Amino acid sequence: MTQRRIVLVLSIVIGLTRFLAVAQTMFDWDEALFSLGVRNYDVPNHSPHPPGYPLFIAAAKVVALTGLDAFRCLQVVVVLGALLLFPALYFLAREIGFDFWTSVAGATVYCFLSNVWVYGGTGFSDVPATALVFIACALLLRGRRDVRAYVAGAAVLGMAAGIRPANLMIGGVAALMVTWVDL
Repeated sequence: MTQRRIVLVLSIVIGLTRFLAVAQTMFDWDEALFSLGVRNYDVPNHSPHPPGYPLFIAAAKVVALTGLDAFRCLQVVVVLGALLLFPALYFLAREIGFDFWTSVAGATVYCFLSNVWVYGGTGFSDVPATALVFIACALLLRGRRDVRAYVAGAAVLGMAAGIRPANLMIGGVAALMVTWVDL
């Protein structure tokens, strides 16, 4: 029970630090393309650029129903992904087999890496896609013991690939490992 409390407290504290990283303005052309995609999704006309990041843009479009501008909608999706990073990576580390303190330390260090810190408050798809692929891999690995987790992991992997298609390769490794062992 103490370990759960530690993870919960760290998830909250690290999650609160994510709000310090929220960018005030766009600083890259890709963010402008993503913003255009929220307004008018048209991949052939680079709104956004290929491969289109359909689930990332769809999530931002849902947030747009609140009346926020396109860039802020993207940031909401990214910050939500950033809030999931610590618990997702902790979960993955535990499923890989790391002990409690190593999992906590690794997930904490990862959350404060410079690229994670910077991109965690922007309008880029990197952070929410990474959080989803961590969750997908953890669920797929848990699938060694629970078929429902394997199916859920496959579904989450599909969502991660819908944000960044390269995530299919990452999660595919975990899926193959578990499937191969079970044959």
